Amino acid sequence: MKKRIFISVMILMIFIASSGLKITANELILESISVINEEQDIPYFDNVVLITWDGTNSEWFKRLIDNGTLVNSQRVLENGYQQLVRVTSHITSTDPGLATLETGYGPEIQGIFSNQFGAGSEKLSISDGLSTFERLEDNFGTEIQTSMFFSWATNSFNGTYINQDPDMWDSIYGNIERGKEVDYWFASENLTWVPGDTETLSAILNPFAESINMYRTPLLKAEYLGNKAAAWVTNHTNERFYLRMHLTEPDQAGHGFGVTQTEWSDAITPEYMQSLVDCDLAVGSVYDVLESAGVLDKTLFIIGSDHGMYYRGHDASSWPADNWVKSETTFVFSNTSVQNPLGSNVPINQKDIAPTIVAAMGVDLSSLSPAYVGDDDTGIPIWELSDNQSPTINSISYQRNDEDYQLLSDGSRIGKLFNLSMSVLEWCTVYDATLEIDGIVFDANSTSSKSVRWYNVDTSSLSGGSKTLLFTLTDAFGNTATLEVNNVKTAPISMWISITGLLVLGSIIYIRKRNK
Repeated sequence: MKKRIFISVMILMIFIASSGLKITANELILESISVINEEQDIPYFDNVVLITWDGTNSEWFKRLIDNGTLVNSQRVLENGYQQLVRVTSHITSTDPGLATLETGYGPEIQGIFSNQFGAGSEKLSISDGLSTFERLEDNFGTEIQTSMFFSWATNSFNGTYINQDPDMWDSIYGNIERGKEVDYWFASENLTWVPGDTETLSAILNPFAESINMYRTPLLKAEYLGNKAAAWVTNHTNERFYLRMHLTEPDQAGHGFGVTQTEWSDAITPEYMQSLVDCDLAVGSVYDVLESAGVLDKTLFIIGSDHGMYYRGHDASSWPADNWVKSETTFVFSNTSVQNPLGSNVPINQKDIAPTIVAAMGVDLSSLSPAYVGDDDTGIPIWELSDNQSPTINSISYQRNDEDYQLLSDGSRIGKLFNLSMSVLEWCTVYDATLEIDGIVFDANSTSSKSVRWYNVDTSSLSGGSKTLLFTLTDAFGNTATLEVNNVKTAPISMWISITGLLVLGSIIYIRKRNK
């Protein structure tokens, strides 16, 4: 790709020189990248903003956007879309999630299998050269300004007046050289943490403990980081930029107070709601600057999370092994051009975020190693996402007359009117699911990655007797699974009772005749 850019630039320079137009080399390169991306049908953006909220419950994030509570996230969504994102390559903890978001690789490649902060942590770093920061530096150098705003420490810090383990700093970004491979970096280590320091007091998430003259934690609040990020990007709206920010509030509130009032409640706690509102305000601080500068159309704005949150916790195995609330997150993308052609009903992988960003900013993915191929360890740009796995049908149950569901198997007697529930495993959330009986096709009423439902299946127009039920699932990529259940009795139950009664009566008469 670099050779093609060079050739394109040379041709343009010759043309411009002969025409007398004045244009900078940087503008030439950007135009060349844009043209090449259009030729390859790759979305292109001058700038990207990626803001993640630690431990965000997918369902409540969506609900609070939809009802207008998260007004700034709603602004980002206005011309974009919501996207279900799954964690598949690692446990649902913060550092493995962040490392995957920064690189597009699972832990077998990027090296982070567990959290690297706190007592006993190994203090490992993301493998050198794999982060989005480093990819952009390698490809564009000073042509792009890059920044990180992080809500706790990413290096050792002054812990003299912090009432917490001094090892509570995160080492995963250790191989990213500040000032060279990333232009600007702001985290807890940037503050003095001296009692009474005005800047530190304005930044802290947890109140200063006057009784012991110490800070409770080295955590920074979303409002403060949002303002810092807004100030930084204000100075770079005339340049290309990549702005990265990670906010901790939802994770803190989730662990401390719970997402919901009780484990099975559908009522969000005030603390968790406020944590999402705080993060939304930080989003608004950055969004306002981009809107005022008139660069929103050149910027891909992404909001997401490192992992989900269920009640008061999130540690789980990756999808689909454990609680899906922990391994599923919702992202918001400001532009539909990066969307998979099959739509948002096709979930994407957490590993897909980084290759999507670097490709959309003009990096030739074919020049990168390890290659992004969308396997167990690597992501792929969202618009290239595919799937060759057929749906899995685990079991089918039927219900009649409001009774409990029973397992459907060969020989089951289900009557003329019934409901069906099919347990499945399928990557897509929406797909075609049909039931065929004697040439009559019944479409499913609902589908999800876990289940398919048919309600009030009415076979009264069919003749009685034994039937074959043919179930067919076809996902968005055309992968198909079928299952036949044979010798199923669909006559009304009362008819079977009558037939049974006649058989019993016939047997009695026959026995009596024999006895004579």
